[in-house]
Amino acid sequence: MNKFVKKIYSLNYPKKIVLVGFMGSGKSTLGKKLATKLKVPFFDLDEAIVNQEELDITTIFETKGENFFRAIEHQLLKEILTSNKQFVLATGGGTPCFYNNMKLINENGTSVYLKYSPAFLSSRLIAAKKDRPLIKNYTNNELTLFIEQLLSERESIYNESNFVVNEINVKVDDVLQALKIEIV
Repeated sequence: MNKFVKKIYSLNYPKKIVLVGFMGSGKSTLGKKLATKLKVPFFDLDEAIVNQEELDITTIFETKGENFFRAIEHQLLKEILTSNKQFVLATGGGTPCFYNNMKLINENGTSVYLKYSPAFLSSRLIAAKKDRPLIKNYTNNELTLFIEQLLSERESIYNESNFVVNEINVKVDDVLQALKIEIV
């Protein structure tokens, strides 16, 4: 089976590439490498929120709540999508699932869903639990069950992406190939 599922039939060079997927799927890591290769700016939506609020994500969730966080996230997503001509953007895991953000992303860019199994995501997230407000209080066994449940709720939205990447340890060149981008 092909590791990439192409969901649209024609694509000019995408000026705005938006990476979506569950927390721990490597959006930020891959996004930085992809932006470097394409010689375009890289934005991390969570970092933009931290910079604007001058608080880390966990503190924002604890002191201001998830609704506040999601409103700020939506505002900054709109600003990045509409005020920049080209970039690679890594969204937060929940970004596409609130305020009709997935539609906004697809109307203003080319979305790529980094799709992984709950077991794989759990193995990546166990060490980072303390830095992730949604999962910090789960035991390792509870974490896998939580990921399974939340991923099943979000999967239909993630699958609205223009491209779905179904590959463990996906490489930048693989994404460029799937998007039909040649670097000269």
